[in-house]
Amino acid sequence: MIHLLPYLEGSIKSEKSPEEIARILKSITDSQKSLLRRDTKAEFTGEVTPAGFKVVSNINYRNSFLPVIEGRVRTEEDASLIEIKMRLHPLVRVFLLFWFGMVSFFVLLGIADIIMSGFHAALRLFLPAGGLFTLAYLMVRGGFYLPARKAMERLENLL
Repeated sequence: MIHLLPYLEGSIKSEKSPEEIARILKSITDSQKSLLRRDTKAEFTGEVTPAGFKVVSNINYRNSFLPVIEGRVRTEEDASLIEIKMRLHPLVRVFLLFWFGMVSFFVLLGIADIIMSGFHAALRLFLPAGGLFTLAYLMVRGGFYLPARKAMERLENLL
């Protein structure tokens, strides 16, 4: 199923204990207090406990679409299972739902204009609104999935 807003789930099976997983993640994660500092060398910023973690990749540029990575660690027989969910920041989700809602409204107005006035009316409303929708959709997906896949690969290599 394709979601309007990007979302990614995955799991990693590891032979390490939850405490060892937390120790590894803490070694590459800065606390939330350092979110405003850009001089940190840590790979992630957030909180890590043996039960789970909530982190964001630490990058040297701006990207509002960076995934917030939430993980829960469960023990299974002789291994640990790390369930990972990646989502957009809640404020970004609210903004994008508003944005896509407004642009969709204008796309629908453009379709109504085409029905009422003929196909030449598409140039007035439908094409610009459809173009804005498509551009925003591709920007959000690219800004989310590229760092999300990179973070998932890094977590798989670490754990």
